[in-house]
Amino acid sequence: IATVSATGLVTAQGNGTVTITATAAPSGVAGTASVTVDLFSIYVTSFDTDSVWVIDGTTNLLTDSVETQTSPYGVTITPDRTRTYVTNFGSNTVSVINNSSNTVVTTVPVGSSPLGVAASPDGQFVFVALFPVSQMEIIRTSDNANLGPVALGSSPYGVVATSDNASVWLSDDEVSGTITRYDRGTGLAADVVNVGAQPRGIAETPDGAFLYVANSGSNNVSVVTTGATPSVLTTVAVGTSPDGVAITPDGAFVYVANTGSGNVSVIATATNTAITAVGVGIQPRGVAISPDGNFVYVANQMDGTVSVIATATNTVVATVSVGAGPRNAAVLQQP
Repeated sequence: IATVSATGLVTAQGNGTVTITATAAPSGVAGTASVTVDLFSIYVTSFDTDSVWVIDGTTNLLTDSVETQTSPYGVTITPDRTRTYVTNFGSNTVSVINNSSNTVVTTVPVGSSPLGVAASPDGQFVFVALFPVSQMEIIRTSDNANLGPVALGSSPYGVVATSDNASVWLSDDEVSGTITRYDRGTGLAADVVNVGAQPRGIAETPDGAFLYVANSGSNNVSVVTTGATPSVLTTVAVGTSPDGVAITPDGAFVYVANTGSGNVSVIATATNTAITAVGVGIQPRGVAISPDGNFVYVANQMDGTVSVIATATNTVVATVSVGAGPRNAAVLQQP
């Protein structure tokens, strides 16, 4: 929220980006100024209340809630920013939310116990990880048709669709620890990379060169190259039971939610070292970053809150109470 006083002082509240454009005028004639606020919202799945909570990114206040089906878990927003897709772990469905009205416009049946979900950068498909059945299902966004399962990996958990629209990577939440690449061109599994134990969250750097994979069972993050022969470049020690992963828009930092130690590790990608850990709520899981990279939103499962971290200082600047059992978060930049 931004206000301009009679003397021209601009005051901003919340997390919006304020741009001031002044227009010069001749001496004795009043000039003009315009103020623009970058608006965005955070969509948080609430596993225990069967709903999605909406937080205003400029005020850190709850503005809406959307009833889904049983035990919503994963959440992704389409590139055109019109729809949000939410996996319902307990009802084997995906809810499709219209972002203008914050209402569910359709529900897509999928296979057993869906967890991770990712929209393709071209906006044509949404990919859903089916945890216990070693499959991924593909939803076509033009008509929300389920195109059927693809046998892929073992106990798939996290999903990321690559920025070149060529591949989808899934993490396999097993002690053996692998990630599997699905080739969108062939429709088949193409690469399998050994990482740490029980890989969960997975994210791609903005340039598409690397994946960061949180290994819950080995308390570290694998840095994986995505070239012709994908492989682990290095491993970064983090907190206990890492889960969610998000990367800043400039690719400089990776934020990893450590469920067991109640903090968020910050990895500098230039050196692939953990530079600090930020204390948050109890059992943090999902992580999302604002479009400008200034704030990180962390869903804390056991205390029903979302921690807001300022990336400039890596400190918690706000805590938002939401529904019980928040699991994951996604950020919508308003048109």
